Amino acid sequence: MPTFARSFVILAALLLAGCFMRASGAAPAPSAGTETYQATPRQLALADTVAERTFRWFWETTDSTTGLTHDRWP
Repeated sequence: MPTFARSFVILAALLLAGCFMRASGAAPAPSAGTETYQATPRQLALADTVAERTFRWFWETTDSTTGLTHDRWP
């Protein structure tokens, strides 16, 4: 796989992982009278699994010649 394509795949996977971690991680400081959301260990495990599978999808299915990735698998 060309270096550019690999870099793009890694960047995309890191961005997706960051989105999941932000959604399941620490919330902004709550205002008075509100509770802070805490993700359960099961929810965090799901986010980790989705991030890892997403990364592997791009890593394994991106064409090394064109740098294109399938939008779905048969």
